[in-house]
Amino acid sequence: MIWKTFLLKPLLLLADKKINSVASISLKDFIKIESLFYKVSEKFPRDYLAVVRSKDYLKWRYLNNPYKKYYFYGLHNNNNLEGVVIFNIVKQANYKNLEIKDLLYKNEKILNILLGFILKWCIQKNISLVTMWEDSTNLNTVSRKVLFKNGFFRNRIKIKKRIITSFLGRNKKENYISLELKKYLERT
Repeated sequence: MIWKTFLLKPLLLLADKKINSVASISLKDFIKIESLFYKVSEKFPRDYLAVVRSKDYLKWRYLNNPYKKYYFYGLHNNNNLEGVVIFNIVKQANYKNLEIKDLLYKNEKILNILLGFILKWCIQKNISLVTMWEDSTNLNTVSRKVLFKNGFFRNRIKIKKRIITSFLGRNKKENYISLELKKYLERT
């Protein structure tokens, strides 16, 4: 796979070395996610509507979901949770897609580390595509450099939510993004 050698390996070399510090989060750390959410939400505009990432919500939405398995990873610094990423894997006929469902981070540096971790995790697990939906309020606070550095690009779809994707392999359906957009619009 030539694309791994020339595209993905250099991206990993540029990644922050702290990506190796990102570790799986256990149920006992769910209260730390709630605390992180409150810290992050202080930066939201006053009229911004968001679901509180409480321990009960996380258990209901992700842990006890009978249809999908979710993965929880976080970055701790001195026993403080500074960032968390929650995702699932969707297996298609000829590729696998990692869907980032929740991403909380204190600052852009933490986001950079979490996205670098996702890139590395995808290479190890032979994931071909990463998708992440983000609203413009959060998206506008992130520099394009951080997304691009980690293999992501913004799709310029004119809706209230934007899809951010990272193509990690060639084994994907040509119209995948439009299919994902259709699925998203049907859910909302």
